[in-house]
Amino acid sequence: MKSMAENIKCRKHENEIIGKFKKMPYHLKAVALGTTQCHFALDFAAAGYEGFNMACYLNPMQFNRLLLEQYQAHLAKGAVVLITLQYPIFCIDDIDRIARCNVQQYAKILPGKNSYCPLLRQMVEYVLPVRKKTQMNMMLENMRFLEKRNKYRNHFKAWELKKQCEDLVRLGWEKEIRVPDYVKIGHLQSNKRCESAMEFVTDKVIELVELCRKKNWRPVLLGLPYSKVLNEYVPRTFKEYCFYQNIDRIINKTGCDFWDYSANEELQNIHNYLDIWYLSQKGREKFTYEIVKKVNTLLEREGEIR
Repeated sequence: MKSMAENIKCRKHENEIIGKFKKMPYHLKAVALGTTQCHFALDFAAAGYEGFNMACYLNPMQFNRLLLEQYQAHLAKGAVVLITLQYPIFCIDDIDRIARCNVQQYAKILPGKNSYCPLLRQMVEYVLPVRKKTQMNMMLENMRFLEKRNKYRNHFKAWELKKQCEDLVRLGWEKEIRVPDYVKIGHLQSNKRCESAMEFVTDKVIELVELCRKKNWRPVLLGLPYSKVLNEYVPRTFKEYCFYQNIDRIINKTGCDFWDYSANEELQNIHNYLDIWYLSQKGREKFTYEIVKKVNTLLEREGEIR
């Protein structure tokens, strides 16, 4: 049997995923948990703040708890934990393809005696195909190109932005995450898989909130920003059904704060984005500055970190 190291061919991809955790500082006042959108949304280091963005590419909600537990020694007592949420996040359950397709990164950033790691390694060695050009690697290459080209200004034409919205929703959210009849909300309400997924992810977020309070951290739900063109494309009915109603359930259960930037006017301008929903350096600086202000206000209100 080949070793895991021999199986994983794409070292550049691997290092890009796990490299930041090797440099994770201690005594952090704030950390952000999330997936690909969050990865591009916050940069505490560039803002000169004692925070850390723990978001990883294609990170399903259930891996956030594992990451937080693994690296808990890096957080100061009373630290703010930002649990970032996106429109389709509640539709990704534990058996979804997206929850498995990039599992090798978690086997690398969850070292030690974590009981979940042997399962991850088995999935890497026996389940996941090893290819030189995976979908993830192609996505990373595309994002690196956009980071360079659209650093301060979005260069896409109007028709390209519209096509991106269509592809994201129809090919991404509907096909990949399997949200059926995206616009016809009546069909969504009768879909058992969607209901089951939302219940599963909602429970995972509630578990995260409870873990934070047990560890004397301050959990905050954070709705990440979207460009105006994408926000106008996504029906309000979908937002209410697949996003906001689940957040309401979490708030009713836990009393957790919710900072919603999904339709923030100052961040909706397309020139804050690499494409239609990943923040560029320009947008990331604006958003991080705003979040740092709110984190400091929260810490001052509830007492300084000890």
